[in-house]
Amino acid sequence: MDDPLPAPMPPKTVGPEHFVQFLPRDGGLIDALERDSIARGIPIVGPSVGAILSVLVRATGARRVLELGTANGYSAILLARALPRGGRVTTVEWDAAMAAEARANLWRARQSRRVDVLVGDAFDLMRGMRAGTFDLVFMDIEKEMYSRALPHCVRLLRTGGMLVCDNVAFRSAGDFPELLSSHDRLETCFIHGTFHNHSPDRDAISISVKRRR
Repeated sequence: MDDPLPAPMPPKTVGPEHFVQFLPRDGGLIDALERDSIARGIPIVGPSVGAILSVLVRATGARRVLELGTANGYSAILLARALPRGGRVTTVEWDAAMAAEARANLWRARQSRRVDVLVGDAFDLMRGMRAGTFDLVFMDIEKEMYSRALPHCVRLLRTGGMLVCDNVAFRSAGDFPELLSSHDRLETCFIHGTFHNHSPDRDAISISVKRRR
């Protein structure tokens, strides 16, 4: 009897640290905000997810973007920089002091004219927004709120629009991944990996497209 064939060796791959060298760096405000956020414990998307957001905005040609969870304005700046001429970001923040800090950072980044910072309860604010308004929605609020916020996000997206959600690997997100994957108006993929200076580094994001019924 012939000897069994040896099991194939798994392909050699480089680790996530290899790709850090390719992350966009501006040598200015965004890099400073990243360092300050880490030092102060402010959750941010970091340069890896920030680059994904920028590419998605540019690839889709999104002109109207809604962000849920402004924090210090780190991601709002990146979203605004990726917009085409005439595009706008509407970003929602519960904490008035943090919203004020975000406005100051947006002004420093010369993006304040492209971004509307709304302060208040995200659900109250979303109820007052017109259906189909946005080309892209980025959700980064408290993870316990994701499932409750999903119907609002779908309503506010135009058909063909994109929903991007951060931190979907958090246990506190509950059944949110299941709701996304089974939603009759969304086609969803999940990206799980190591994202540099993300909060936390090991996590997952979801990307969904609103389809026709």
